[in-house]
Amino acid sequence: MKIAVFCPNWVGDLVMATPALRGLRRQFPDAEIVAVLRPVLASVLAGLDLVDRNLLHEPRAPRSGPRTGLSGLAFAAALRAERFDLALLLPNSFRPRKPTA
Repeated sequence: MKIAVFCPNWVGDLVMATPALRGLRRQFPDAEIVAVLRPVLASVLAGLDLVDRNLLHEPRAPRSGPRTGLSGLAFAAALRAERFDLALLLPNSFRPRKPTA
């Protein structure tokens, strides 16, 4: 089984989601769990055995310069190519929200 986990867009929210990831790993010990997250958050899960690998999504990718993740149609194509059996959506939105004052 191959599971996609769409992770929260903020560091604190991702840290608070780690018990959910731990429970998912416990429930599906033989599954390949792929974290779908922004490149700046990849280090939060580094070194933990909660996910097998990351699929980096950079929704606001720069038009020029280095890119660290996929965006737009390239990201959609990568998701489709993965052929996930199950997806878990942890954030309440696909887009990162701007903080309100």
